[in-house]
Amino acid sequence: AQIEHLYGELLAQTEARHRVEIEELKAQIEEISAHYTGEVKQLRDRIEQISAHYTGEVKQLQDRILQINELLRARSISLAENESRAQDLQNRLRKQLQATKRLSRILDDASNAAAQLRSSLRWQIANPVAALKAKISPEKSKHLLGYGHLEKAISSYENWRVTHSEITAIDDEIQSLLSGIASAPTQHSATTAAETASTFAPPVPIRPIEFPVHKQVDVSILIPVFNQFHFTQACLVSIQEHQGAERFEVIVVDDCSTDATPEAISQLPGVIYLRNETNSGFIASCNRGAEKARGKYLVFLNNDTLVKAGWLKALLDTFAEQPGTGIVGAKLLYPDGRLQEAGGIIWQDASGWNYGKFDDPEKPEYNYLREVDYCSAAALVIPKALFESVGGFDASYAPAYYEDTDLAFKVRQAGYKVLYQPLSEVIHYEGATGGTDLSSGTKKHQDINRSRFAQKWATELEAKPVNGELTFLRQPQTPSGKNILVIDHHVPMPDRDSGSLRMFQILKLLHRLGHRVTFVPDNLAKIDPYRSELQKRGIEVVHYPYVARVCDYLISRGSEFDVVILSRCKFAHKHMADVRLYAPQARIIFDTVDLHFVREAGEARVTGDPEMRQKARDTERLESELIDQSDETWTVSTSEQRLLQRKWPEKSIQVISNIVDVPGSSTPFTLRRDWLFIGSFQHTPNIDAVLFFVQSIYPLVRAHLPDAKFYIIGDKAPPEVVALASDNIVVTGLQRDAAPFFDSVKLSVAPLRFGAGVKGKINQSMAFGVPVVATSVAVDGTELRDREEILVADEPEEFAQALIELYESEDLWNRLSDNGLTKTRALYSTDAARKKLEFLLSDQHLTSLGSSLTKAASQRAAMLAN
Repeated sequence: AQIEHLYGELLAQTEARHRVEIEELKAQIEEISAHYTGEVKQLRDRIEQISAHYTGEVKQLQDRILQINELLRARSISLAENESRAQDLQNRLRKQLQATKRLSRILDDASNAAAQLRSSLRWQIANPVAALKAKISPEKSKHLLGYGHLEKAISSYENWRVTHSEITAIDDEIQSLLSGIASAPTQHSATTAAETASTFAPPVPIRPIEFPVHKQVDVSILIPVFNQFHFTQACLVSIQEHQGAERFEVIVVDDCSTDATPEAISQLPGVIYLRNETNSGFIASCNRGAEKARGKYLVFLNNDTLVKAGWLKALLDTFAEQPGTGIVGAKLLYPDGRLQEAGGIIWQDASGWNYGKFDDPEKPEYNYLREVDYCSAAALVIPKALFESVGGFDASYAPAYYEDTDLAFKVRQAGYKVLYQPLSEVIHYEGATGGTDLSSGTKKHQDINRSRFAQKWATELEAKPVNGELTFLRQPQTPSGKNILVIDHHVPMPDRDSGSLRMFQILKLLHRLGHRVTFVPDNLAKIDPYRSELQKRGIEVVHYPYVARVCDYLISRGSEFDVVILSRCKFAHKHMADVRLYAPQARIIFDTVDLHFVREAGEARVTGDPEMRQKARDTERLESELIDQSDETWTVSTSEQRLLQRKWPEKSIQVISNIVDVPGSSTPFTLRRDWLFIGSFQHTPNIDAVLFFVQSIYPLVRAHLPDAKFYIIGDKAPPEVVALASDNIVVTGLQRDAAPFFDSVKLSVAPLRFGAGVKGKINQSMAFGVPVVATSVAVDGTELRDREEILVADEPEEFAQALIELYESEDLWNRLSDNGLTKTRALYSTDAARKKLEFLLSDQHLTSLGSSLTKAASQRAAMLAN
């Protein structure tokens, strides 16, 4: 009972405590509820305020939109009124042009009537005294046989028409007004050509015109003229201002001009002036000038042209660079800077087209050497012997038009190439001397001669494309040729580093093998003169601003290429996925240049740098991935080829080594002294090699050869190398032409302690017949034998002894020089590389790589899915 009583008390106490807690909780809940109710009310009030504020702003915006709509409606009405007024002005202008056209024809008829009157036998019989005076003074016959004030009016009209050549384009202006298209320079070729002579007058000479007279000349510049003295004068001035080292003569053939031409041109020093007995036309004048020419090359140049700097050298260099060249034509520009012609195209119906007319002349597609159907005779070069052998300009096309096209077809039929050279730029005042009206004057023969040309070359024309079909422009030069895309870090600079020299030689050889080659620098930079050195040899160079990203170019043009060469691991890795995605049909070649990880591992070994050791491992992994993803890999040395072939026995690993021209040695041992090192100092192994040589080897050599000098040649020498300069150590910097050094020194040194690939400094030296003292690292992979083609030494004492021995021993020097030249021609010459590239780009070899299409298609699908 006591326990139950105690239990009851505890239970009562617990219940009382719970009730108190419940009351406390209720009070807290009410307090919290009251607090948050106030906050909620505040939030609601704030929302209402914001809503009211933005409702006002929305109302203001709606009102503003209504105001804008009203303004637009008013502007639309005003625009419609302006368009109506413009249409009215167009109609009035069209009527005025038609009236001007009728007036021009009436005046032309009057001019013809005056000419007939002068030549009329009846008029001469009626005016015997005037006829007699005209025979005595032929230069005054026009006025003596004329009819007083009529002749004055006709003369005034003819002078006016010369300065208003736009009259010839009135029909085009009327047509443009009828079609509602305002006349624009970029839209109406006839208008532009006609306006050229008046809008862009040729410059007036500021100094006397004269040319040197040579006993023997290489080039004859032939300029046929008929009146238009101010154009002829400006043309001669431009030749004078931009003459180079070429020995040339200037021959002006005057086709019976009646202006100041005969008196003025015949008095110019150094100009050979020939005058036709009768007005015979352009073709007869050109052929006559060619007969009198003394030069090996004939340059036909219209008198309404202005040549630009380097024009003649670029044309002549093409014959030396491109074997089998028959004709080379220049890039023609309008005076306002637009493109007039980048080579001529002949369609199947024998009509022609000036490729690129009115476009931007700097676009990459207009700026590389190409074979073309013809080049305009406004500016072209042909060897005189070839010109004579094909019969010159065909007189059946007299007086002019299609003679240059016919000449090009004859030259091609004789087995020679017709080339367009964009580095030769010539401004041409098209229409200034020949006119633009196809229905009158010399210009009317353009359509007549087209029919004659079509009949003569009917068989050849069958193979030409139909009008407007331009796919042939993206095809290789030969049936077995390939479309090849090459991507590297920047345009090759062959005078700066051996990798650039190798790439430059590869690109040249690919073009000579008949492939169509496009080079895309990763940085898309237009770096001259290096870009132009490729373009003048037929390599298309893509650059900014015409392409903003390499990927953009691959998206638009990747499907055109049969082979893509990706050079250097960093840049190959950057573009590999895009090439696979947008050029799945192409064989991909990874050009290592040298195995970067081998070079980096060597540097880590010499320096003991752990970061460089890790970098070498990362690079090896990257290069391995690229080899896996490529259809073929190129190395520069047999040792690197063997290294990769062991790891990838199933892959095609090929050697394309350094490529050098081999000029040989012209200076005997007894006339030589000093030695050199050559190499770019953007390459770390070269910096280390020079410092190692000067610090550890040079003191030993100088003790024995105190007067000999050491030349350090290379681009961007760092301060620590520049600081080595002294009386006997000459830091020359970049030498664009190192031949004078190689022709005078006794030897070259290559004291490299790490590196990869084949060392260009060794190839370059041996190509000049200059023996080399090198380390075993420097000769790795070269197949050069110690004391046969080269001297090899690693320790400073041994290296110094080898250098001194070679410097003093004529027998050793001659043996190494001769053997080195023989080895270089066999392994590193352009002939050796050409044979290898011809095989690697053959259909047979590319097919043997296996079909990459299935693999590429699956990768493409995976990439698109991602």
